[in-house]
Amino acid sequence: MSYLAHVTTGDLELGHDEDDDKEVGLKLSIQPHDSVYLSASAMRTGALGSEENLAYAAFGWGGTHPYPVSYEGTKTLNNVTAWEVDARLDVGESLELWLAYGDVDIEDGVDSADDRDFQYMILQAVADGNILGNVPQWVASSYAVVRYSEIGTYDSGAGYKFVAVNGGEDFGFETEQVSSIQLGLGHHVSQNVKIVLEYDSYDFELTEGTARHIGSQHAVAGSRGAVLVQGPIPIQE
Repeated sequence: MSYLAHVTTGDLELGHDEDDDKEVGLKLSIQPHDSVYLSASAMRTGALGSEENLAYAAFGWGGTHPYPVSYEGTKTLNNVTAWEVDARLDVGESLELWLAYGDVDIEDGVDSADDRDFQYMILQAVADGNILGNVPQWVASSYAVVRYSEIGTYDSGAGYKFVAVNGGEDFGFETEQVSSIQLGLGHHVSQNVKIVLEYDSYDFELTEGTARHIGSQHAVAGSRGAVLVQGPIPIQE
């Protein structure tokens, strides 16, 4: 068994600490078998924000950071608690499966009606070219990734601002749920160079009142490609 513990200020900005209430967290992990990895983590931020500065938690999920729903009138959060469990399974040497599930509880600093509780989940599979058997080296040096994820309050009367790669800010706190499908292809050109092509599709399900105004769902899709350079690169002087 291994563990990781932390104590931080909890505020987003570096060198900025509103009070003496610190963020604490703990992660425990075990590997009962060579191909199985399990972990569980939990944390609390303590009080965030002040009368002068808006509460904005340092931790987040894909760009979403906890902060007050009624941020124009409320600048503080009493506390944010979160927990997550993860399971990873290696199927042979060419396939990796990952499952994660978590819960986040946000306590508003003034009005309990603005408290929010949301859950999220991730399902991911990564396979390299060797899964196809005896293949050429360029195929063996390639891999594919499929990921499905969700995050939401699952309450049609209480949304939150979930920020995704391809949008979400425009809906404000009127998003009930976001689901995402992500596909990726990669190829290791060399030890230091990897080519990656990704496609992301996001679907936003809005709260009941907003849905009547602009439709029950709004889909945002996009694709992106990148060349990633990893590892040290010798520099000729």
